Amino acid sequence: DMHSSDLTKCIRTQGGPVKRINLSKNRISDEGISHIIKALCDSLIETVNLQSNKISEKSVEGIVGSLKTNKTLKVLDL
Repeated sequence: DMHSSDLTKCIRTQGGPVKRINLSKNRISDEGISHIIKALCDSLIETVNLQSNKISEKSVEGIVGSLKTNKTLKVLDL
């Protein structure tokens, strides 16, 4: 299993051609999603799928807040 910190390192790698990331059905919790969202703000990823995870309304507020600063994310599937 990949830990949130390992995943955020992968997301922050801007030299690669990754434009889409599918994180659906990974049982990501609020704590994990907060790290992932911070990494997405610093990435060039355009599409993220976060369906079927353990994301609460609290995390959704953080996700929405991060969208204000993210200039590349075009599709966010919750």
